[in-house]
Amino acid sequence: MSMEVAMNRLSDKLKFAHSWGLVFLMGLEIQVHYGVN
Repeated sequence: MSMEVAMNRLSDKLKFAHSWGLVFLMGLEIQVHYGVN
């Protein structure tokens, strides 16, 4: 049972990290595109 809880927490952390990773990558892409121009 505790294993299931641990997996759920891990997936929540991964989803959180993934969403922030996407935001970071989008910001980086925008910086690169508009920084060059």
